[in-house]
Amino acid sequence: SRFQRLRESALLKTLGASRRQVIQVVLAEYIAIGLLAALAAFILASLAGWALAHFLFEIPFRLPIRQAATLIGGTAVLAVLIGAWGSIEVVRRTPLEVLRET
Repeated sequence: SRFQRLRESALLKTLGASRRQVIQVVLAEYIAIGLLAALAAFILASLAGWALAHFLFEIPFRLPIRQAATLIGGTAVLAVLIGAWGSIEVVRRTPLEVLRET
């Protein structure tokens, strides 16, 4: 995955993309990954919570929307921060360096 990002970055830079555009592509990718992961986790956890409340404990299930939205947003932000930190090398390396390695 890291090698693919390096090659993709080198290709974009070779085709004339600026450093800012490469950063925007990386950030957009991590935002999408973070949101999808957070939404999938929220849906699965909500279903599991409902099933436990309904079948095991026999109590009404209430979904905490505000806390869920905070958790989803926080997870997306965390994914972007970690992904951006791990992708610093993708932005810094020149296309020539990347192409020499392959």
